[in-house]
Amino acid sequence: MDLGCSVASLLLLELPADVSYSIPTEADDEQIMEKCMSQYLKVGRLLPGGDDLIHIVKDGTGEIGTVTKADAILTCGGLEPFPVLPSGEMDLSNPGKAVKFVINGVLFLAIRRQVVGMINEWPRKKVTLWGVVGDE
Repeated sequence: MDLGCSVASLLLLELPADVSYSIPTEADDEQIMEKCMSQYLKVGRLLPGGDDLIHIVKDGTGEIGTVTKADAILTCGGLEPFPVLPSGEMDLSNPGKAVKFVINGVLFLAIRRQVVGMINEWPRKKVTLWGVVGDE
């Protein structure tokens, strides 16, 4: 249905006062991302360390790897891949929305925007670590 409206005329439209409108927030963005990631389960966390290391911690197992804060910054900026110690690799997903960790052949993901937020608010933020359903 074409209403013949241009973007400029839509901006001048008066909206009804009895209807509430909201601008999507970062929390809304995360909820959308979680719905899109339905084939993944939360399996752990990325935790900032006092030694400028990011600790990759899997629930029930403990720490499964570490990466440097500098390598995470470069990965989020598009440079890749970087090592995960003791054995693995970290790089950016193809569309750039997730940071991929392959540790001992198992794929884990973290939402890139959350990783950037953790780095910007170091050391107060932690990040959810996602695993592929049915993997392992």
